[in-house]
Amino acid sequence: MRAICPCGKKKMPRLDTICKISIGYAGDARRVAYACVQLKVRYCYKCHLVVEAPDPNAKGTSLSKDLAADIVGIYGYGPTAGTVVKMLLTMLGEMMSQNTVRNCVRAVAENCLEVSMEEILAALERAAWIQIDEATMPMMGRRGHLWLVRTDEATFIVATPSRSAQVVHTFFYCLISKLATTDGYIVYKGLFKAQRCWSHEMNVARDLAIRGGVGSLHDRLFDELRGIYYAASALSIKGGATEGQIRRLKDDLRAVIAQYGNHPFADRLDRALGHLFTALRVPGMCLTNNHTESDVRKVVVYRNLHHQFKTSRRMRVFSILHSFVQTAEKNGHLPADAILAKINDPGWSLFGDLRAAIHPAGSPSATRRCPNSWPYSSGGGRGSGPR
Repeated sequence: MRAICPCGKKKMPRLDTICKISIGYAGDARRVAYACVQLKVRYCYKCHLVVEAPDPNAKGTSLSKDLAADIVGIYGYGPTAGTVVKMLLTMLGEMMSQNTVRNCVRAVAENCLEVSMEEILAALERAAWIQIDEATMPMMGRRGHLWLVRTDEATFIVATPSRSAQVVHTFFYCLISKLATTDGYIVYKGLFKAQRCWSHEMNVARDLAIRGGVGSLHDRLFDELRGIYYAASALSIKGGATEGQIRRLKDDLRAVIAQYGNHPFADRLDRALGHLFTALRVPGMCLTNNHTESDVRKVVVYRNLHHQFKTSRRMRVFSILHSFVQTAEKNGHLPADAILAKINDPGWSLFGDLRAAIHPAGSPSATRRCPNSWPYSSGGGRGSGPR
């Protein structure tokens, strides 16, 4: 019986059998095994579809699914390709080229992990509030930015040369007008119902107190400002505050602002006054952006090791991979296991059960497993971005 093509053509002639070198684990041992796999190829002359079967490797690579998932999982923690090669040499006793590692990461990110970006964005949209921040990174010879939006269960990262409001409209269009904990960057004004980060204001007040010295006016005002923050934090922990309590905190803060006189920090606090107690009206919302700074630190480590992005494709792969890895960790999954689950089952959810996806019934990986359309979408249409 001849194979039938999805386009409707009933005959898909078989071409010559080809061989492909497959690299994977040898049983349960942590060593690399090489095998020559014969592929039976069929071709549709109507829609030009090529079907290869069987194909035991991760799509777009010559690596087994288990090995590809482990390589991408290691790379997702931030080391360079050269470091990954040294780690593989230590663990497996086999040398791979740096290009093999890079090609594996690109292929798995583009073919398997990219579909999770819409899922992550949907999880952020469902959240009652979000946190957002950005960090600088050189991109293609100019200054670029890594944008990060997070909740306790999802992280969405995008690398872009711009820091303008257009980035928010392009990548985070569904999050506009949500409650968000942010710093004082002007772009966020009008786009989100903002909770200004108290840590940023306290850091400025602390610097003024250190310059003024012990017993100075700025030192005393810093203590008063810290007392207001602690009072707001206590109310936040208890689940929020009444409007009367919020008014009293604002009155106390106005008294502190008045004592700063004509100092520029007084103007800064006065402009932020309306956004410093937003979180007290929303149970569970943070007064600071400290969790976001912690997530940003992970991508800053990558920046310090890799220095810059030289192509838009590398920016895209970075955004996909690190969004997936950080979201997997927040949901209690090891990155390599989550990547393997996505390779085995493209429909698997990052927020679902991991075991069945890693070990599908009757699959060889059940016995061989080693221990251990968003804006960049290639499909075009709404929100298509740079390649």
